[in-house]
Amino acid sequence: SVVEIGKEAFAYCSKIQSVEIPPFTKRIKEGAFQDCESIKTLVLPNKYIVIDDFAFSYCSSLKALQIYDGYIGDNSFEGCTSLETLTIYKAKSIGYNSFAGASSLKTAVLPEGIEIMDNSFEDCEHVEFKYVTLGEV
Repeated sequence: SVVEIGKEAFAYCSKIQSVEIPPFTKRIKEGAFQDCESIKTLVLPNKYIVIDDFAFSYCSSLKALQIYDGYIGDNSFEGCTSLETLTIYKAKSIGYNSFAGASSLKTAVLPEGIEIMDNSFEDCEHVEFKYVTLGEV
């Protein structure tokens, strides 16, 4: 089974439209899906996962994202300009510039107490944040 997805493994693959990360995957390395501009759907496992820096940056067709639990690295979803909804169930922090440039983001449901690093939501002018305790989401 796949334990990790390597650095830049699928970077710049413009034909990929859907990604489902296998349930035993523990880490998505730096830039693994960077600039995969056609990814519309992304399914992450419902357990802790490390999403390294730039892992999904500039996936400009991605519309919705749910992260159950994990480490969200710097710039990990930067430039995802079509992203409209974000739900994070359990993560402790969001890295620098993680969602910067996600200019279509309207709703972000985040766990209470999550640490949001500088510029995590830069240029996300229309986002409405909702903070919830685990189990309310």
